[in-house]
Amino acid sequence: MNTRTILCGLLVLTCEFCHAESQMEQAKMPYALIYKIATAEFKQLEGLKKQESRLIISSTLPNVKPKDIKLYIDSRSGKIPLRLNSDGTFSFPLRKDLLKENPFVIANQPKGSMQLEAKIDLHGNIKTKGRVVSGKHKIRYIDLFSIRTMQEQVVDQITGDVRDYVDYVHPHESITWSEFRPTKPIESPVVIYGRSGNIKVGPDPDGVVRIKYDPKLAKENPFVTFPSDGQLEVFSKLMDTEK
Repeated sequence: MNTRTILCGLLVLTCEFCHAESQMEQAKMPYALIYKIATAEFKQLEGLKKQESRLIISSTLPNVKPKDIKLYIDSRSGKIPLRLNSDGTFSFPLRKDLLKENPFVIANQPKGSMQLEAKIDLHGNIKTKGRVVSGKHKIRYIDLFSIRTMQEQVVDQITGDVRDYVDYVHPHESITWSEFRPTKPIESPVVIYGRSGNIKVGPDPDGVVRIKYDPKLAKENPFVTFPSDGQLEVFSKLMDTEK
């Protein structure tokens, strides 16, 4: 069985600007927190081909747009302005001297109204472990969803890197599913051999069999059989985005 794993929008971290002590004080966040998220690398992930990170500033106030937000690094050597694009993305200077100083990144917005999103996209290939049994491809359930293991590794690494600022960081929940595209049209279903009974998943009208990740089945880790050769693609997305 040929496999190609697609990781898209794998992880989103929301970092809240710390609350100010008065209504007049501006929202702010430590430079080191943004630096560590922006420079995080995941070379330990097997099969990783490319990673992309995007930093996005937004306001929780409905009428505040990125063009209304003024952002700067309040360094001892002087203010360093950060220009926001229309979508809230921005370039962040990665400097060891600023990391050592760790100044605040300050916004011209009131306390509790600002947040930083770090979107980390990982792209790569994973080989599915399996074997042919009686003419059918047989693999373990958890091997259908190798992305989940990657997600856990990424979250663990990020939270470890920013452990001094753990109260700021909130990983978003995501959902994962597999899509099996047979080389030829099939009538027989994919079968999950669960302890409480076999689960048969047939093809959708487009001929693709879609299997949503179930944490209970992952813990049980039953065998899964596929009726033919085909391509298995694994996807992950945020729970609040559309497929």
